Amino acid sequence: MNASTWQDYSVNKPRRVIALLILVMICMTIGAKNLYFRGDYKIFFKPDNVNRLAFEEMQNRFSKSENVGIVIAPKSGKVFTDETITLVKNMTDDFWQTPLSTRVDSITNFQHTYAFDDDLVVEDLLLEVDMLDDERLSLMQRVALDEPELLDKLISPASHVTMVNITVRLPDGDQTAEVAEITNFVKAKLAEYEAADDLHDFYLTGMVVMNDAAQVSAFNDAKTLFPLMFLLITVLLILLLGSWWAAVATLIIVLGSIIGTMGVAGWKGIFLSMATVNAPIIIMTLAVA
Repeated sequence: MNASTWQDYSVNKPRRVIALLILVMICMTIGAKNLYFRGDYKIFFKPDNVNRLAFEEMQNRFSKSENVGIVIAPKSGKVFTDETITLVKNMTDDFWQTPLSTRVDSITNFQHTYAFDDDLVVEDLLLEVDMLDDERLSLMQRVALDEPELLDKLISPASHVTMVNITVRLPDGDQTAEVAEITNFVKAKLAEYEAADDLHDFYLTGMVVMNDAAQVSAFNDAKTLFPLMFLLITVLLILLLGSWWAAVATLIIVLGSIIGTMGVAGWKGIFLSMATVNAPIIIMTLAVA
């Protein structure tokens, strides 16, 4: 059927054409049920990307680098006090419960090695909170600031902030659910500490938190930008076209374009990501044009 024949058919049989288009649109839209969201950083690299392959090989050979870092900033500006070190010790023990965690590191459980008589002793820098006194605090500060594995990693040179680092092992492939589970657990546990402690400020960092933040931001944009954009376009169409019917007709085309495109994406197995979650706004702009 050429263009002119289709035009004639559309004019002469509008109801059939509309019914056919509605049927096609329904078939396309059903594919939207297959859409899912991925929030991990690997979506920005092709599976055969040289740098990604090298990075994954390094992780498989040694260890995964995904982590959640909890930065503890005492308002006094001094980490090596009874209150702060006790807090670090308690948090180090508590956050072992983090889902998929393989290690929790801090200045309190750093494996300090020292000689005692003829023996070489390896133990946590702070075994128990009851051991805290001025001598132990002085030892911890001296060791932490002289140890390359701790300085600028888990303790600042000025001793004004420290960090509890949680290493997690995420599964291969889509990690969205695991990232959300880990982040939600850490935030909930941290909220308990924040409610009971007014002497410290807490900050979250790390690859897992960054992935979750990007995912949450993308969803928030979708929930706010899309309705606002749709409302703005509706108002402008009414004002520029001077007709409610013309505006409604244009909005039908806009909605049809959006749900049709998203449905086809679902049928093709395309997933949503931080880069594509705002696709409806782009489609809306093109459809209006």
